Amino acid sequence: MIDFEKPTRHLKKQVSFLVVDDEQRAREGLIRLLQRNWSDITEAEDGDQAIGLIQKRKFNLIILDLNMPGKTGDQVLAFIRDKKITTPVIVISGESSINKVTEALRLGAYDIFRKPYNFDELEHAIRNALDKSRIEDEKSQIQSRLKHSEQLHRYMVDNSPDLIYILDLAGKFTFVNDSVTKLLGYEKSDLMGKHYSEFLAEEDRLKAEYVFNERRRESRSNRNIELRLKCNPLDPVRPFEVTTCPIELNSMGIYSADSKDTKIVGTYQGTYGVARDISSRKEAEN
Repeated sequence: MIDFEKPTRHLKKQVSFLVVDDEQRAREGLIRLLQRNWSDITEAEDGDQAIGLIQKRKFNLIILDLNMPGKTGDQVLAFIRDKKITTPVIVISGESSINKVTEALRLGAYDIFRKPYNFDELEHAIRNALDKSRIEDEKSQIQSRLKHSEQLHRYMVDNSPDLIYILDLAGKFTFVNDSVTKLLGYEKSDLMGKHYSEFLAEEDRLKAEYVFNERRRESRSNRNIELRLKCNPLDPVRPFEVTTCPIELNSMGIYSADSKDTKIVGTYQGTYGVARDISSRKEAEN
């Protein structure tokens, strides 16, 4: 993480700049001022050169002049926008037209300074831009990790040999994994929105009521309860005489996080359960 309170010690190694200005003296003067705190500074004398450099490497911040021969600063901003490059751009220009300023902001400029500028104010804007960019990068990384974690979790759930499900407050299925097809011969869509009782063996209804409506959590919840679930009678793979499947069911209540205090129980949301096929074990016992 970059420490913006101590730029000389930390930012000098980690932040890269691109300074784009066709006026050599102005460009070199700005670079000297930036070098007080930062060392990784690349320069470009026109828009074409700037675009070439941007395509080759990532910069943490770009300081850009607007009026240049060849490709203008507006065209560089448009290129950055069209390529969805997230590097913040601070514009420094002698242009005073409100239309030019408005256009630069529309194209994504973070801030605009008119020449001659106050370097202390520019430096403050630079630090704010870097800080905002760092926060956005961290946010993007967190979102990426969460997305990967969700994808991995979904993969593990869908490829589990056990039937994993979630019931809402009314006892209807809101989620079921792919194992329902192998276990019972149903498609997932056959269960979604249906009450759990529609898939229970008649003789196990009373016992199942307490398990499928489980509100307790963790060690206090139901464990290893044996039940039988109805198989799909239209399943062509299953022998016609096999009408039920013996399972071992673990279930627990789901609660919302109404408080940051993990000791405080939130609002009851439904039930989470895992059903394991114990057909082989039952056959061995018989």
